Amino acid sequence: MSPKKAILKELRAAGPESYTLPSRIPGFADHASRYREAVNELLKERLISGSKDADGNLVVAINGARSKDVDRALRPLPVWVLAGLVLVVGATVAVTFLT
Repeated sequence: MSPKKAILKELRAAGPESYTLPSRIPGFADHASRYREAVNELLKERLISGSKDADGNLVVAINGARSKDVDRALRPLPVWVLAGLVLVVGATVAVTFLT
């Protein structure tokens, strides 16, 4: 799972008003730079909102106003997209063997 999806999934599970330290998200410790970059991108896209805690650390939560966009970002690929990919790969293989 990509860092963006992992962050969104974890924050959605915590609830829309539950601010969480990004470092507490599973996977952050192993790939901190990738997760920091993903947090910054999600903040720019306004899918998450950021604030400061009592110690001055960044905490993030799902942006309640963009919950439909968050759901769309977490939605798996539609079945028709997967079927289209299978058709394209099948056609490519068929052309390769017939020529």
